[in-house]
Amino acid sequence: MHQARNRITHIHNRDGILVEEYMEVNRIVVDFYENLFTQPLSDSDVNIDLRQMLWNRIGEAEKHVLSRSESVEEIESVMRGIKMGKAPGSDGFTSEFYRDPWPVIGSSVIEVVQNFFATTDMPKYFNSTTITLIPKVNSLVHMKDFKSISCCNIIYKCITTILANRLKGTLDALIGLQ
Repeated sequence: MHQARNRITHIHNRDGILVEEYMEVNRIVVDFYENLFTQPLSDSDVNIDLRQMLWNRIGEAEKHVLSRSESVEEIESVMRGIKMGKAPGSDGFTSEFYRDPWPVIGSSVIEVVQNFFATTDMPKYFNSTTITLIPKVNSLVHMKDFKSISCCNIIYKCITTILANRLKGTLDALIGLQ
């Protein structure tokens, strides 16, 4: 029973035809998510310099918070705060992997995170995710019967958490009443 829930053995294609051939089922799943996540831009999409627009709306104190160097303590605090027991990202590492040997690997993790903030250069594999499909219903025959969960790499979670924590203090100035 458990094994059967970990596989998609059949699925309806766009035409409503039940497909059971392994490679075709895979193709349907991949096509579904490629179409979902690569929608073309519409004419109303505008290319704006978001950083410049936001930067002009915040005060000096908020600018300092957003642009300050990340401290060792800030990185360590975020790494300790990442929940344990979660599925790993595409690199296969969980938060537990980083916690246990932190005295040995911590300085390397800190260096990688600080390098991102100094250069804004993020290796592509840090930003890659593994999409896991979770059944919504018992009868799994359509792609809409699944919800997707994106499993991010821990280093990526650390960087985005630092960014999110810093933005929290500037939201009032950024959002405003307009």
